[in-house]
Amino acid sequence: MGLVKYALPIVFLSTVPASAQLITDVAWPNIDSYCIFQRAEQKLVYDDPDTWKFVFFSNVDGSGMGRPETAFAAIRYQLHELQLVNSSETADGETRTYRTFSGPDFSFVIDLSVTEEGGEYTSYSGTMTVEGDGETEVVEIHGDCGV
Repeated sequence: MGLVKYALPIVFLSTVPASAQLITDVAWPNIDSYCIFQRAEQKLVYDDPDTWKFVFFSNVDGSGMGRPETAFAAIRYQLHELQLVNSSETADGETRTYRTFSGPDFSFVIDLSVTEEGGEYTSYSGTMTVEGDGETEVVEIHGDCGV
């Protein structure tokens, strides 16, 4: 009696959609930052580390040497340092333009509207537009800057 061999098709299912996100979250509980921005639908709960997910964050040099703000964002799960190219005030907030410091060339335009101001912080809502590698993605964001 001979053996009959059957070829079964193998189907691989991916959880990554055909057009994967360009802007991806950075999970960093208890981050020490100057500015943090999350997706508009996310909410930061101080005591819940699972909610500490950001699409953009920055630090200010505390050395007193007058160094510029250092910003970071993730593109396809790779963290990139961003260089501030331009910042301008608008009627209700500000617009900041960044570019990747090294690696693939991406630009980031962050349009912010002030939602609340305190003694040492400012809260914002707005959009972050990322362009590069033939792709563009716009994300609604909220967050704050300050201490």
